[in-house]
Amino acid sequence: MTEEGAKGQQARTCVLNTAARLMRQRGIKPVTMSDIATESGTSKRTIYQMFADKETLIKCVLYEDVACAVPEDIRRVSNPVEWLLTVMRWAIWEASTTHHLFYTDLQRLYPELWREYYKRIHMLKLETTGQHVESGMRLGLLRRDVDPVFAAKLLVELSHAMVHMEAFRSGEGSTNAVAWEYVQIVMRGLATPEGISVIEAVLARPDTK
Repeated sequence: MTEEGAKGQQARTCVLNTAARLMRQRGIKPVTMSDIATESGTSKRTIYQMFADKETLIKCVLYEDVACAVPEDIRRVSNPVEWLLTVMRWAIWEASTTHHLFYTDLQRLYPELWREYYKRIHMLKLETTGQHVESGMRLGLLRRDVDPVFAAKLLVELSHAMVHMEAFRSGEGSTNAVAWEYVQIVMRGLATPEGISVIEAVLARPDTK
């Protein structure tokens, strides 16, 4: 890639990251192309050269959201029980920091984009969660008498509930604490004694307290 091409890619990434941040903070409808231009330090003309219109920009934001559905630092976690616990804690944080209008506006104003996004993100979550559940069972960390598909769906549906319930987006510490306690109960129910030892080790770390 040429230097000019690299700069163009950096500018595009900056615009997408800025748009995603603003839309999650305020909702989709309130955020204008001018807002994105100002916050990203990019001219509106340049943004429209990158994206034909706001809907195209939103589609690209959602595509990046699916591609990066799990943060890089969590993807590097090798222990399946630790991964499941960590990704659920991250889901609680994401739900509590995303404005409810982000999803409401998407469903109401861009229903086709919403259906495509929801289908893709749901399938990706089921696939990755299912892989880690099966890995945990093979390692003797999760109970083998539980249907792995059921276990994966249980965790994924919990994460979706947190996204769509207003209580989880209130930002109240007590609500997040209850959600985190519930996740721990579910994980302990799925874990073997060896898996519970992993859970205890994760919970003992300062970053998960």
